Amino acid sequence: MLLFLVVPSILAQPIKFKHLGLREGLSESSVYAIQQDRQGFMWIATADGLNRYDGYGFYVYRKERRDSLHSLNQNGVWALGIDSLGNIWAGLMSRGLSRIDARSGVVTNFQHRSGDSASLSSNRVRIIHCDGRGFVWVGTADAGLNRIDIRTQEIRQPSGLPGLRIKDVLEDQGGALLVATADSGLFRVHPYRLTAHHIPLSFNGHPFTGTVETIYLDKVGILWISTLNSGLYRSEISYKMWRSSGRSPEAALPLERFSGAGSEGRVLSREIVKTIHDDANGHLWFGTFTGGLFQLDRKKQRLRQIRHHTFDPFSLSNDQVFCLFLDRTGILWIGTNGGGVCLLDERWNAFQLYGLYPEKKYSLPDRMVRSVVTDRSGAIWVGTSHGGLARIDARSGQVMPIYIHPDPPRTPGTEDVRSLLIDSKGYLWLGTYGDGLWRLEPQVASFDQQPLPTCHFRAYPYSANIKIGRVIWCLLEDHRGYIWMGTNDGLFRLNPATGNWRRYASNPADPHGLQYRIVRGLWLDRQNRLWIATYRGLHRLLLKSEDEKAGKFEVYKHNSNDPTSLSSNAVVALWEHPDGYLWLGTFGGGLNLMKTNQSRFRHWGREAGLSSEDVVGIRHDTMGNLWISTISGLCQIHLGELMEKRSEDSLKVQIFTEQDGLQSNEFDVGAVHRDDRGWLYFGGVKGLNRFQPQKLLKS
Repeated sequence: MLLFLVVPSILAQPIKFKHLGLREGLSESSVYAIQQDRQGFMWIATADGLNRYDGYGFYVYRKERRDSLHSLNQNGVWALGIDSLGNIWAGLMSRGLSRIDARSGVVTNFQHRSGDSASLSSNRVRIIHCDGRGFVWVGTADAGLNRIDIRTQEIRQPSGLPGLRIKDVLEDQGGALLVATADSGLFRVHPYRLTAHHIPLSFNGHPFTGTVETIYLDKVGILWISTLNSGLYRSEISYKMWRSSGRSPEAALPLERFSGAGSEGRVLSREIVKTIHDDANGHLWFGTFTGGLFQLDRKKQRLRQIRHHTFDPFSLSNDQVFCLFLDRTGILWIGTNGGGVCLLDERWNAFQLYGLYPEKKYSLPDRMVRSVVTDRSGAIWVGTSHGGLARIDARSGQVMPIYIHPDPPRTPGTEDVRSLLIDSKGYLWLGTYGDGLWRLEPQVASFDQQPLPTCHFRAYPYSANIKIGRVIWCLLEDHRGYIWMGTNDGLFRLNPATGNWRRYASNPADPHGLQYRIVRGLWLDRQNRLWIATYRGLHRLLLKSEDEKAGKFEVYKHNSNDPTSLSSNAVVALWEHPDGYLWLGTFGGGLNLMKTNQSRFRHWGREAGLSSEDVVGIRHDTMGNLWISTISGLCQIHLGELMEKRSEDSLKVQIFTEQDGLQSNEFDVGAVHRDDRGWLYFGGVKGLNRFQPQKLLKS
């Protein structure tokens, strides 16, 4: 028995699929076969018509009373094939075969005629295989195999297969046909002589008696055989090696049972595998009758099960998988029973997604992500609106909700975590909405506890004569180890070593005072200047100076008469480029750029190509790109182009949306982070995205 390591679903990122169903125009949601023609059109067989998909919409071939030239013999289509001339062949459930001419679109129908050996042997067509010699092989559900010459339309039946139920047909490396039957196992058919020879199969030294369901010859020459009642098998040696070994025709092809260790392997061993296919990345996929998809990673020898999850809109749409097809761009198409078509491209899965999945034991405690940070071990800490704090193991993908135990004990109100900070000593700080400031103490319980480990947090202030704001939007540590907080009641500074506080209250009457009490963003630049984002402009405070002692700020505001001023006073996001430029995200004013030793701004919005005027997060990657989260998608812009552009110039912006695997199009202020390894994190109303930009490709 062949065993493979199983990767439990809780230890792996959910695979995201795109879906094509009734809402997108598919004629019926049970899909039996998928093919791609020379022009790139996708053909999809359903019980209510043959669908042609062009990437935008569907055209459906059905039985038409008023248009006989373009009419199928029946709406129910079971099988598909595309011949060497580009013609499309559709196998019908009970009315024969239809051929669609590649040039004219005219339909020619073929049917069984009683007593006529030159017609189809049956009208119940189950499988179609088009070879490179100009033949179409048609397997029927009750009357054997047919060969059609695409140039002459001549139909002939091989000897030795009359009356057999054909389950599958494929072409081996020598050009012969391998034919799987429900009645008598496996046969090899010569394409010209039309002779069929039975291939004996053996398992554990005894004749193999399983009922064959489907066969597949993979990229490395291994023959796979799934059965109706006894599991999945593969050849012990490649089929090509067995054929060339000089054995007599009566020699049995040895098989071994395929399975995987653990619960998922046991599930696969009990499943009926309906379809098998290689992908472009060395994985082998198995579509099953009730267990969804299984992915075999040959290099790592890992087996993974992928199933439908009701609360995950990106999951497999149905656990009954009828067919698999790999298109020329490397996208895997999955036909399901009742769930339409699912599309899988691993490039789309470059956006890792953490969300709220009630059917999964491990998920974020709430879907609305407000803050994110990584610690020295690489663990990801996530603050949510209604579920408090969660910790993600970056290596395994395991998400663990954290119970916040206050020290001294009291009833915490820390379900809404708006800001997170890992300080230079490794402490984790939490800023909350309504319950002030917290710090994780060293006596952290083991994270191996399930399901909710307890962490001891200390609430601040614990010994001070000052009441800090109960709503803390942002946190920052300066070079002295002081903690700065932007709150609903102004700007605060804490010396953790002494417990001493300093409050900078709003004073809009003073042109050098804090102009507004709500502080939404903080940034410390390379010259130890603190930048403060408020809804009434940008502020700058020089640390370790008389200005810090006096609370004297340099204030930058929008001036409608000055096109080089700030585009909007509602500043919510800050980020400094290594070359000394400060980038600002605003509500209503898009993206702003400022040289930190000047007072002039350049700005870009929707007219320049951004997806929104509301920019809530900014970070850069290692390849010279700026990533901008908005309330309407994620934008990628090359920094080199931005630096050369004027405010009125358009930009080359690559926009990613929910369709590309983002948690949603709406991101949140403050839910942005870049770790030491270059991973980027953006959170929003439906979860958290994590990705490596260098591995991200736009489809």
